[in-house]
Amino acid sequence: MSDPKIDKAKGQIKEAVGKVTGDKQLEAEGQVEQASAAVREKAAEITADTGAEVAGFQVDVTKAASVAALADAVWSRFGATHLLFNNAGVGLGEAQRPMWSLPIADWHWGFDVNVFGVVHGIQAFAPRMLASGEEGVIVNTSSGNGGLRSLPSTPIYASSKAAVTSISEVLHQQLLREGDRVRAAVL
Repeated sequence: MSDPKIDKAKGQIKEAVGKVTGDKQLEAEGQVEQASAAVREKAAEITADTGAEVAGFQVDVTKAASVAALADAVWSRFGATHLLFNNAGVGLGEAQRPMWSLPIADWHWGFDVNVFGVVHGIQAFAPRMLASGEEGVIVNTSSGNGGLRSLPSTPIYASSKAAVTSISEVLHQQLLREGDRVRAAVL
């Protein structure tokens, strides 16, 4: 049975996080800080509505140091992580263009966010989660496009999400070797 307050909070978190996705247009317009402020405001509202402690952080998933700083902040504030959602992702407007015509900068951007963002999350959080001895789950977001079948109209996105699925499967197997306290899943 679901709790209406938790369901409402989940919807609000999804809405707030949706505003900060690593969108190139947002960054180009210098609005990342504004969107991050919106996430922090929504976190405060959720805390007020539900009594649960929720925090919003600005993170650049393309930078390992930024994700490591997030892990430090989470452990400092909450003392643990039980659920890690590596959920940043970008589409690049590559639709219907041949892959050989796409700028290399777009390939780097797509893989930096979609693939290396996941790797940075794993590297920053998994060792601490394992060392804590507590149960936890690392959930990496892939896509049906690339994760299951690659659509030819989006080569960068599809190939990056195929990589996320593969990384998640390998992570799952490696975590099993470490015991059964921390698990991995792909969405």
